[in-house]
Amino acid sequence: QDMHATRARQHLAGGQYERAILDGRRALDFDPRDIESNRTIAKAYEAQGSIEAIPWRARLNILKPGDPENSLSWARSAIKAGDFEIASDALDTLKPADRTGADYHDFTAQIAMSRQDFAKAEEHWTLALRSDPNSDALKLKLASVQIRSPNADTRKAGVAALESLSTGPKHAIPALRLLIEDAMNRELHDRALE
Repeated sequence: QDMHATRARQHLAGGQYERAILDGRRALDFDPRDIESNRTIAKAYEAQGSIEAIPWRARLNILKPGDPENSLSWARSAIKAGDFEIASDALDTLKPADRTGADYHDFTAQIAMSRQDFAKAEEHWTLALRSDPNSDALKLKLASVQIRSPNADTRKAGVAALESLSTGPKHAIPALRLLIEDAMNRELHDRALE
């Protein structure tokens, strides 16, 4: 068991995800409740972008309920797969004390957006940005909901954030797309061309 578990971790670290999964499963043949081997398999599936990570994260929650790292990873995998209900269930396993970080608020906001609850999304992206004020990705997400707001000041803040992000290399294209879309929705064609 130890040999296969060690190999699984080494394969995961080396980017050999299929081998990590294989050795992880062999370790579980000896002890299906081995948390680290279950975690290694989940991480290998996540690294591959596979939805197979979701049931492995659910399994880890049974073995070690309320583990913050696992719950957040479970939610992240579910959101990537577009399953916001599972993501919500995963976040519900967190203790109240663990519901404060940027990831928690980011995922909660994304779930709110899937439900068309823009006010809740704005609230949670604001809290996420307080936890991680240097994150341009969070600034973009918050601005994307602020720009839809009926409140003029909120909308203005969203536009200003998008204009600032449109000058940077990483988020320029999505920021410009949102600004163009906003201008077209308001029939400001010169603004959209600009």
